[in-house]
Amino acid sequence: MIDMVKMEVKGENLIIRLEGVEEIAAFKGSLEIPINCIERVVYFKDLDDTEKEQIHPRLRVGGTSIGEILYGRFTTPLGLAFFATKKLERSVVIYVTRCSFPYKVVVVEVSDSEIVRELEEKLKRD
Repeated sequence: MIDMVKMEVKGENLIIRLEGVEEIAAFKGSLEIPINCIERVVYFKDLDDTEKEQIHPRLRVGGTSIGEILYGRFTTPLGLAFFATKKLERSVVIYVTRCSFPYKVVVVEVSDSEIVRELEEKLKRD
């Protein structure tokens, strides 16, 4: 299976790149999040029910929503969120609350847990 959403830590930024159909569905090719803006990174499956409800998409602002497939911008109880996932249970939730980044939450499906560990380590050091 080819990953169409790629995450990498580059310097002081988390880069999320969407390719192929995912880029078209999300109306966006990439996101660059300053690491100092990230408050928390957690797997969706590890959230409690209240936290899951807080990031549940309410209104699509721009993107695609078909069942569990979510790509693009959505409103949530926490504010504007960006989703790039076909299955929430395989996704990581990035809380971006420390600066004026346009999204309060970024939810991305990941297959490489190493990038998540790298990001968590970087957050612990900062």
